[in-house]
Amino acid sequence: MLNESLEIESRISQAFDDRPATTAQLEDSPYAPFDTVAHAMDYQGDPTLEPSPFFTSMEAYRRRAHAAKA
Repeated sequence: MLNESLEIESRISQAFDDRPATTAQLEDSPYAPFDTVAHAMDYQGDPTLEPSPFFTSMEAYRRRAHAAKA
């Protein structure tokens, strides 16, 4: 179970890192920066549910990436 969780986390992290940097400017949706990640992970959840676990997780990845650049 732990190995499976680590494998999923690795796939999510890679999909996040591979997303286009310009996505946020191309869409009006607040979820736009993570849309390519959702598609890469075959996410089928409803992002309008609050809090959406997928997009809450993506915000953490966004913050980590921003901190790494600082």
